[in-house]
This record gives sequence, structure tokens and C-alpha cells, in this order.
Amino acid sequence: MNSSIEYLIIFWLLHVIIFNKTLRAEDINDINDLDLSSYEKSGCHGYYNSYKFYQIRQVCEECDDLFKGAYRKCSENCFANDYFGACLYGLMKTDKREKFAKIVLELHHYPFNKNTQFLFKSYQK
Repeated sequence: MNSSIEYLIIFWLLHVIIFNKTLRAEDINDINDLDLSSYEKSGCHGYYNSYKFYQIRQVCEECDDLFKGAYRKCSENCFANDYFGACLYGLMKTDKREKFAKIVLELHHYPFNKNTQFLFKSYQK
């Protein structure tokens, strides 16, 4: 009798695990669709990398948590604006400014070099 209860519990746990994985896969697809939509709405035309876009978008979302309404300004022109730099500064992430600048340039499909650094004046603070 004990073994039949154990089998029932194991079967139930497997069912829950499999069902949850299916839900997670659907959620991931929804997130990817949402990210691609947000990517296009932000004016980005370069190489789409969902992980890098997520990282860069987090800066604007955290900034929006501190300053309501900041997300729209922060993400304008595919994040290549002074407001994005100000958000980095306000969130004390200036030590990562070159990393974020490279991601933004990649989203714009530009190389990071001395000719493109002018896009990120506020990163220099």
C-alpha cells in the first residue's frame, strides 16, 4: 500500500513538473515577442539580441522606478540619448558605461570607436 501511494505522488510530481515546463516555454515565447515589439518601438534597427536588449532595457526600467515617466525618454532613439546616460549616472552604473555604450551601438548596428563616442556624451561624467 505504501508503494502505491509513493507511485501516485511521483506520478503527480512528474505531471506538475512537465506541465510547468510547458507553461514556462509559452511564457518565454511571449516575452520574446514582447521584446521584439519593444525593440522595434524603441527605434532599434541593428542586430537583435534579446539578452543584450533586456540588459539595456533594465536600465530604463530601473530609472522609471525612480523617476516616473522616464522609460519613454530613456529608450528614445534606441537608447542613444543623453537621458539614458543620465539614468546610468542616477543609478550609479557609470562604471559599466562602456559596456552599455557598446550594447547600444550594437543595437544601432554601429561599431564602437572614436567616431561614435559622441553619441554618449553623458557617459563621460
